Amino acid sequence: MPKIVNHDEYRQKMLEKCLYLFTRKGYSDINMKQIAAEIGVSTGTLYHYFSSKESILAGIIAWSGNKNVEEYIRMTASVKDVSTRFDMVLDFWKEKKEIFENIMLFAMNVYRNR
Repeated sequence: MPKIVNHDEYRQKMLEKCLYLFTRKGYSDINMKQIAAEIGVSTGTLYHYFSSKESILAGIIAWSGNKNVEEYIRMTASVKDVSTRFDMVLDFWKEKKEIFENIMLFAMNVYRNR
């Protein structure tokens, strides 16, 4: 029986691994073959999901924004008090500290190499 794969979930996991990889090794200093090896997929699999390193970059930007915005909206949708919402945002940032740090490191690396 063939293995059933949730392609969206698999793609998101690859994007998350790429984000951490790019923060460690830099965006400019790595190619698609190295990316595939580092995140544990074949080069063909990587190209199946992403046509280029630039498409990985675009995917990381969209994934990180959507993931955090959707989660924040879901978490605060029923809260009317602004002060409580603000506290929830701060708690959300503290809880997601590692991913926000990696996003900032990644953004600085990309900006620096442009």
